[in-house]
Amino acid sequence: MTGGFGNTASGQTSSVTGGTTNEASGVVSWVGGGGGNQASGEVSSITGGNFGIAAELAATVTGGFRNEALGQFTSVNGGQLNRAEADLSVISGGSAFVATTPVEHVNTHP
Repeated sequence: MTGGFGNTASGQTSSVTGGTTNEASGVVSWVGGGGGNQASGEVSSITGGNFGIAAELAATVTGGFRNEALGQFTSVNGGQLNRAEADLSVISGGSAFVATTPVEHVNTHP
């Protein structure tokens, strides 16, 4: 851990580099800042935002508010209230989108 307040890095080689009340509990997981984020998947990451969850292998949340990457190799790239549930799914921002089919890409920008 390198900064912030109330952060926890409990996973093997995990780190939290800033923000408040963030948790990196997965092996090689990382939280870059924000508040209330949880990176519990192995090799999962959250780059910022608030109340994000990266819960599976290589799941990534890149900011926003209450975004969740719940499948393996999933990504939510900003926005709010988005959930990438299926493995290999991606949500590119927006609001309240859910990816439930494997290898699904929810492109919120026409």
